[in-house]
Amino acid sequence: ASEAHIYGWVDFNQNGKFDEDERSNLATITQDGTVELTFANSKTYIDPSVNELGARVRIAKKATEIESPTGMAFSGEVEDFKTQITHPPKGEFKETSGPQATKQTATVTFTARGEHKYQRNSQAVIDETVEPYIVDKDGNRATLDADGYYVVPG
Repeated sequence: ASEAHIYGWVDFNQNGKFDEDERSNLATITQDGTVELTFANSKTYIDPSVNELGARVRIAKKATEIESPTGMAFSGEVEDFKTQITHPPKGEFKETSGPQATKQTATVTFTARGEHKYQRNSQAVIDETVEPYIVDKDGNRATLDADGYYVVPG
C-alpha cells in the first residue's frame, strides 16, 4: 500500500471554523489499522453545557494538500462529524485560613457534568466506588510528600 497522510481538526472554541491551533499532529499511514491524532495546542476550557464539538479529518497522499482544513486535495478525501465531549467532575473551591505550619482540613464536593458515556439519554454520574485522586497539569497522579501533603506545581 502506498503512504498517506492525515490531519484532524476539532472546533474546540466552538466558533464555527477550524482554527490553525485546533489542528492535530500529522500522522503518516503505511498500512491498515488505527491512527492516533494528538491535539497538542487544544483549548482546555470547554463550556460544560456543550456536549459535542465539530471535527474534521483529511487524508491524502501528499501532506501539503491537507495542511489547512479547507481547499483541494487531489489525492484524498475529507470527513466531517461531531464528537462527544466527556467532562471531568468539577470540584468546589475551598480555602483554609489557619496559621501556617498547622494542620488544616477541608471537605471538597465534586459535581458530575455532561452526559453519561455516549448514551446521550442520561446525565453523567460520579462512580463512588472509585477513590478520587488529584492530578497535575499533565494529568499525572499527584503523590503525597514526606509530610503528607499534596504538592501540585504549576
